[in-house]
Amino acid sequence: MKRMWILVLMMAALVVGAQDVRGLFWGMTQTEVIAVEGEDTLFNNWNTLAYRRILLEQPATLVCSFVADKLINVGYEIKNTKIYPRLRYGLIERYGKPTSDGPLYCAWFLPRTMIVLKYETAFILLVYEDTVAAEQMMKEQQKQDIGEL
Repeated sequence: MKRMWILVLMMAALVVGAQDVRGLFWGMTQTEVIAVEGEDTLFNNWNTLAYRRILLEQPATLVCSFVADKLINVGYEIKNTKIYPRLRYGLIERYGKPTSDGPLYCAWFLPRTMIVLKYETAFILLVYEDTVAAEQMMKEQQKQDIGEL
């Protein structure tokens, strides 16, 4: 019986660990994110935390977005566009072939997380989004739209 519980706990850790970004989990509060990322924010308001971070040895802005004090989105803005191929390759190594792929855009649709890498003229965007929360928000918006008709 003890072995069974250890196996269940190990499997749960694998499932939960697969859903995190930078040690963050969807649904965390701002206080919980600050406990992980630190208090050195560029700005902190009711629905956004922003940090200066390093990604692939390049300065980046990390932005964490919240709805009803629940983490739903984590994104990076990187000014050095030359690292796009290296970043794309690293994501393919980690997550496999993109679900959607183009010369300046690629996306992975995982069970609970959507990852989008986008090349813009002056910067690169890398966004991780809680797909469950996004789907719920879309359904709520559709209900509101129907109610307004």
